[in-house]
Amino acid sequence: LSFDLKDLILGFIPSQKDLLPLAFTSRSWHSLIVPRHSEYRELRLSSARPEVWAHLAHRADLASNIRNVCISEHTAISETYPKTLVE
Repeated sequence: LSFDLKDLILGFIPSQKDLLPLAFTSRSWHSLIVPRHSEYRELRLSSARPEVWAHLAHRADLASNIRNVCISEHTAISETYPKTLVE
């Protein structure tokens, strides 16, 4: 399958936990899923994190993988955002 077709298929998989078993099936799937889909599914931030927003503005292809966004004023939340900012 072509890269674009695989990426399209991955976009239909709603759960991040369902992506990981597929990532372990081959190096090809792993390189496509990690971190493009595994880290770019959910954003949960308690602060502005301008570096994350600048990165997502620059990389619309990665931003399109985001399914859930939660921005909270509470600093006690567990933050989830891409730790590996893909170049």
